[in-house]
Amino acid sequence: MIVERGTVIGPAGAGRVWVETRRRGVCGACEARSGCGIHLLGEAGGGRRNRVAVLAEAGCEPGEVVELGLREHALLLGSAMVYLVPLCGLFAGAVLALAAFGPAAEGAALVGGLLGLALGLAHTRRFARRIARDPRFQPVILRHAGVAASRDRRD
Repeated sequence: MIVERGTVIGPAGAGRVWVETRRRGVCGACEARSGCGIHLLGEAGGGRRNRVAVLAEAGCEPGEVVELGLREHALLLGSAMVYLVPLCGLFAGAVLALAAFGPAAEGAALVGGLLGLALGLAHTRRFARRIARDPRFQPVILRHAGVAASRDRRD
């Protein structure tokens, strides 16, 4: 389970609450920070807040600090659908067009690749709609950790 802390902002309707999390750097313990491009990118956009609608039981109050959880399976499947399916559609469409029209038909490969990409994106969109309300793919509140001492609302 992937765990993150956040602050309850308010109700989101349908048994959900809005929770605000702060993006953390991934390289806090790394010793190569000064020469690392990923660290520099994290510093440039660091501290940004994210808002997520989270499945919650009654009793979540605004300002309360909670621990969120998301199953690894949900993250891995979602990532594969968003990245791999359209990419595989792009390659499959280009290869099928080349096989059908011959290696000299670069235009056909381009069109076939774009059609495959469009089909992959359409499949991903249907998948996203299908799992939008599935509790297995939603973050949930694992634990209530108290009330936030202060809430800095500057962005």
